[in-house]
Amino acid sequence: MSAHVCHALKCADPCPPKRLMCRRHWRMVPLTLKRAVMQSFQPGQEEGKRRPSGWWFASARAAIRAVATKEGHLQQTLAWADDPVEDRPLVPEPEDPDAA
Repeated sequence: MSAHVCHALKCADPCPPKRLMCRRHWRMVPLTLKRAVMQSFQPGQEEGKRRPSGWWFASARAAIRAVATKEGHLQQTLAWADDPVEDRPLVPEPEDPDAA
């Protein structure tokens, strides 16, 4: 099993599985979004015992976008704007080398 890393764009810093981001990036998230992420977290979702709620996915994506905007990575987040929140993983799935 691979180590859990920060979900902020272009960051590979390790962080505990219960955390969305490393400390540096979490400090950049507006307080209202921090509260939404924490309130929508369901114990056990980091272990795969529970599926994260749609509210958690929406809150997490908003937090990731907020940090990306502050860091100047806005172009990479524009593609998420119209996607259904529940259907996209926070981390891109690895590409299948056999599919082509």
